[in-house]
Amino acid sequence: MFDQNINHLTEEELDDMGVPPHGLSDEEYAAVQQEMREIRLKQIAEMSPEQWIENYLWGLRFRLRDYFLEGIYLEERSFGAVLSEYLQIIKKTKEQLAEDLGIPLSQINRLINNQEYPDLDLAHKLEKHSGGIIEAMYWWKLHMTRQEYLLKHDEKRREVAMAQVKNEHRLAA
Repeated sequence: MFDQNINHLTEEELDDMGVPPHGLSDEEYAAVQQEMREIRLKQIAEMSPEQWIENYLWGLRFRLRDYFLEGIYLEERSFGAVLSEYLQIIKKTKEQLAEDLGIPLSQINRLINNQEYPDLDLAHKLEKHSGGIIEAMYWWKLHMTRQEYLLKHDEKRREVAMAQVKNEHRLAA
């Protein structure tokens, strides 16, 4: 984790990091930090509901990015789970989202319950609905991450599918 206390670094180390020395005493530095904290808290207190929603959407986007980088599948990050979280963030009902996206409410329910998965059009619609914060590729990757997991780990399905193949191509010895 990034160490925010840089007081222990030498001038040379700070120069290497591109951090100019501030030349403040510990007391002056603490006062500046307190002033910055107060400014930030004031900005947070003055945020509109729309700004809060946008903040939370960005947070979701960054969590999804990190999830994809991990290269694993987690049920709590399934398409349905993320769609449900999205609904909570934007403070809309399933009925409102269905209407906004031009799809039936029953489809929203199936998506949330992981009984149906998105097509490309839905991924694009969700990107537009999120104001472009959560790209279509992210919505699509949620589904594909699950598919990759099943492809690698669902042995029973693999065996059933392979048993249905006739006239298998045999490699020459």
